[in-house]
Amino acid sequence: MDNSVQLSWDAPAGEVTLYHLYRDDLFYSTCTSNHFCDSQVQVGEEYSYHVLAAYEDGNVSGPSNTFHIEIPGAGAQYVLYSSFEDLEPF
Repeated sequence: MDNSVQLSWDAPAGEVTLYHLYRDDLFYSTCTSNHFCDSQVQVGEEYSYHVLAAYEDGNVSGPSNTFHIEIPGAGAQYVLYSSFEDLEPF
């Protein structure tokens, strides 16, 4: 089985058109749904992720809480759940 991190989050209020995903504080990818699978991870490495929501009107939210994870050895599975803070788009 490949190593991967599967992220999901609650969508914030408003008409979100796109999410900007950051890994280790660097832009990593975009997605249109509130879940993402990062299959480019290595066993024993630590990663952090946060998400920004881009709205239909062009505004972008503040960052979500940051998720931190260390990739365990084969067979281990963890579930991490978090949500956006109640942030207003700016």
